[in-house]
Amino acid sequence: MAENPGLENHRIKSFKNKGRDVETMRRHRNEVTVELRKGCQKEKRESKKLKMYLKQ
Repeated sequence: MAENPGLENHRIKSFKNKGRDVETMRRHRNEVTVELRKGCQKEKRESKKLKMYLKQ
């Protein structure tokens, strides 16, 4: 492996989060969390509308 530094660099980066930019990972986590929250709120709203519709 010592003769091919590109392969070694790839292996380090592909192991979990080693070699990745901390700021980029944090930003990505925040974006995913916000998307999940929005999706959850939308589901709650739709289920509430459906319940109101079925009560009538």
